[in-house]
Amino acid sequence: MLQKKDINLIPHDVVMKGNARKRILLWSGIIFLVLVVLSGFSLMEKKKIGTVEGLIADLTLRKAELEQKISRLKILNDKRDRLAKKESGINALLDKRPLTI
Repeated sequence: MLQKKDINLIPHDVVMKGNARKRILLWSGIIFLVLVVLSGFSLMEKKKIGTVEGLIADLTLRKAELEQKISRLKILNDKRDRLAKKESGINALLDKRPLTI
């Protein structure tokens, strides 16, 4: 019985070069896609960070404004308390004064 054999006239190293090129292209494509996806995630995270930093800056500004208003309010409360003390002193003096007709 005769066995059928294929005879390959292409040298083995040439066949392996073709396979190596295919693998190199495949892995290059995969690495490229991974880098693109990672770059996309990086850009999204940078955008989120920028948004949060903007909010922090706005809140810091708002906090400074509120602190100024609080200090102004404290000053006004102190003035009110001093005026109330003066008023009570004046009323006490007026109450001690004899009524004259």
